[in-house]
Amino acid sequence: MAEARAYLIERLRERFATDPRLGELGLEVRLVGDIAHVRGQVESEARRQAVVTVITEVAPDLAVRNEVEITDLSPTGGGVERLS
Repeated sequence: MAEARAYLIERLRERFATDPRLGELGLEVRLVGDIAHVRGQVESEARRQAVVTVITEVAPDLAVRNEVEITDLSPTGGGVERLS
């Protein structure tokens, strides 16, 4: 079972990196029971929501705890916006 979970985590990381809606390498995902906990930073709310979409496409039976933060990369940006 642990091997299957490790494989699923790798599939998710690969999709985070290759999916055109995301293209994110820095997202961390952990599986706790039937919940995917995701942390990291993305550039927009659309990408933050795409994290959930990608997870549900790959593993529809998982619930998602999205702890991803939005980073404002504009020249006048203020850094990280925390969303709950």
